[in-house]
This record gives sequence, structure tokens and C-alpha cells, in this order.
Amino acid sequence: MNAKKIKRFFLRIYAFIKKYDIGYLIVSLLLGFIMWAFLSNGQDPIVTRTVNVPVTFLHESELLKQESRVMLTDNATVSIEVSTRKSRSASVSSDMFECTADIMTHQGALLSEQLVHVSVNQKDNSGIILNWEFEKGDPYVTVALDDYITKTFPVLVMTENTISGGLKLQGDITFSPDTVDLSGPSSAFGNIASVYAVVDLSQLTGGELSNEIPLTIFDANGKEIKTPAAITMDHSTSTMHALVLNQQAVKVLCDGTVGTPAEGYRLESITVDPDYISVKGLKDVVSSFTEIVIPSNLINISGVEGSQQYTIDISSYIPEGVTIVSGSKEVTVSVVMEKWVQRTIEIPIEEISIENPNELYSYEIFASLKIKVRGFEDVLDALSTASFKAYIDVENLEPGNQNQALVHLSNISGVTVDNPESLFVRVLITEQEPSETPTEEPTEEPTEPATDEEPTESESEN
Repeated sequence: MNAKKIKRFFLRIYAFIKKYDIGYLIVSLLLGFIMWAFLSNGQDPIVTRTVNVPVTFLHESELLKQESRVMLTDNATVSIEVSTRKSRSASVSSDMFECTADIMTHQGALLSEQLVHVSVNQKDNSGIILNWEFEKGDPYVTVALDDYITKTFPVLVMTENTISGGLKLQGDITFSPDTVDLSGPSSAFGNIASVYAVVDLSQLTGGELSNEIPLTIFDANGKEIKTPAAITMDHSTSTMHALVLNQQAVKVLCDGTVGTPAEGYRLESITVDPDYISVKGLKDVVSSFTEIVIPSNLINISGVEGSQQYTIDISSYIPEGVTIVSGSKEVTVSVVMEKWVQRTIEIPIEEISIENPNELYSYEIFASLKIKVRGFEDVLDALSTASFKAYIDVENLEPGNQNQALVHLSNISGVTVDNPESLFVRVLITEQEPSETPTEEPTEEPTEPATDEEPTESESEN
């Protein structure tokens, strides 16, 4: 039925009432109202819209205090069906209602499935809401609860990188407080295994340090994990206590030796082990401490044969406030002695010269000379047979083949010749026969008679 037909219907009724004049006024008003209501409902009908209203839970602190439990659900809602005019349906929102639930009224066998009754209050009175009701019967929400626990963890130390050169960490790094309490739902502790304070050693400086270090949670595999939102720490940092000293290497030297070693020995080398020690201490003291010199009077080599070792306590040479990093206060001084070696040297005949010869004699040395010498290897290696400048003095020797001449040798530094007084060579001395020198007779050259001029032709004819 359209509007024209409705109008025509009511006009017929009006004509009838006017004709018979029955309750004209009352019927007219009633019919007019019915017509208005019908036309209005057709133009702006009543519609239904569903809104999800968040639930505010009450007495959560009482739940924690009385039952040591916390609520895990934080986004519970209830659905409300709202009746309103179509033209005003866009204005309907969840803000027009207030839903609250007293968590202390929870009920259920499982903590993960607790029912809590919801109270709903309509806050909007503007007339937009014609009616409302719950979408699904009674207003209950399901929430999950969990036991609230506290665990105490020791604050462990984890270091990364290396300490800067010239610095030495003295002792252990400690923290205060050295424990931390983690609190929250028991289910949130699943991956938590330990709590560390991570110290970057490369950032440490010298001196007594007290730095605040953040605390970090790690799982059982040693991997860092983000602190769960439900977990709280009673403190998020701990104070690191560390003593960092300046460190440097100090040279250890020996000033030499005293005394004379046994005959046939000389000092070849002297070494110190260790020849460097690492020390630590306050910067102003350590920076000026660069070497330790062991006095020579502590290394006495009088009569020493072969190598010797001397253990020296160096603690008395270390300034106050400086300590040895290695912990040892002794060094070993090793003295190596070199022993003479003996060699046989043969001086050839041609390198034995003859001094003070008689010009009437001839001299012949029968054989080369072998001598035994002692000395240190480097000295003997530098020798040559010519170095000895060997010679014999024949001034007082007579002709014959049984002459024994003493060979004289030059003194060479660092070389000792065994039995130099018994170094003889056999010399053959013979007299030289005088040689006759023939006299030359003067020779005359033939002479021709000298003529002053050639004969003339006339003279020759005569």
C-alpha cells in the first residue's frame, strides 16, 4: 500500500464522518496521529547496532594482596545490542556505556578460565539509545589468572671486548646489590635463566671505579632476552666496583760482574730471565719506573769454571705502591763462560825467516814447524801462520847438518803457545866455495894508415 492509497482511504473515512457527524473531532485527531506515526516510521525506521564495550576490572590490587594472583587478561569486552533510529545510528558508540567487573568475584575450576560478572551502566541520556540488551544472555566475561611469584637471582658478571693497553684489572669485578628480585606471573618466568651485568672492558679507565651497569636477562642458552612486560625488577641497575691499575713493562738489566774467572775461561755472555717484568700501580708512580738494574757485586765470577746461574730477589728495587703483575719477585741471571780451545798450527818453511846469516854460508831448514796454541775460538779463527812472524837466529851456528835452531815467535794477544822454549828446527849450514872470476885481456882493434888526401891523377901515373 502506497501513500496515495492511504490518503484516499482516510479521505473516504473523513467524508463518511462528515456526512454522519459521528465523533468527528476525536476520530480526526486519532486518524491524524496514526497517519503521522505511520509516515514517520516509514521514513526513519528503528535499527539495531552492536557495540563492544571494554570491561574495567575492579580490585586487582586486592587480588594480588589477598590471593597472590594477577590477571593475565587485559582486553575483555562485552557485546551490547543497541536499538536506535537509523538517522542516529552513527552516533552510537561504546563510550555510551560503562562496564565494570569485580575480579574478586571470579569463579571457576581452572585459573586460566575464570568467570567474572559484568555490571553495565548506560551513561548517555540524550535519547539516541531507544533500548539495549546483551547480545548473549548473562553479562559474564572469561579471564585468565596466574600465581604471582618473586624469584631472587644473583647478579652475574659478563665481560666483552678487552681492556685498553697499559691498564690491568686488579682482582674481581663486584656488584652491589649483588642480587635482584624479579616478580610477576609464574608463566612469565619460562625462559628466564639468569641475570647479568654486561661490562665493556674497553670503556674502563684507571683508578677505583664505581659505575652503574644495566641488568640484562638471559635464557638457558645464554642469549639475551627482552624483559617480559609482566615482569618487574626491584632495581634495573647495579653498581660495579672495580680497581683498574696502570700497567707497563719494566726492563731488567745486570750491571755486570765482579771477580776473575778460572784460567782458561772468560765471560762470554750474561742474560737475565725474565728480562722484562710487568708491573702495575698508580699512574704517577708507574710512569717513572722504567728499569731495574741488578748491581754487579751480586754476580761474582771469581774462579768460576763453566756457566753459572744466580737467583736474584728484585723486590727491593720496586717502588712502594707498585706490584709485579706476574707475582714473581725473582729473576735468574745466567753467566755463560767460554773455555780456551787448543789447536795445532803448522808454519811452513818459507814463512820462517833467517836472522843474522853469514854470507859465507848457505842455510837450509829441513822441515816446517808444528806448534800447539791455546786461545778463545774467535781469536784463533782470526790467526794466520804469518801472524807469528817466525824466525831463527843463526849467528852462532857452525856449518853442518846437525844444527838445531830455536824458532822465535811474536807474542799475539789472547794466544798462548805451548812450550815455546822447545820449538826447534834442523838447519843445514854449508860453506860456500869461492868462485874464480876470469880476467879479460885487452883487445886491439886493427888500424889503417891514415891519409890526409887522395893522390891526384898525375901522381898516380908517376
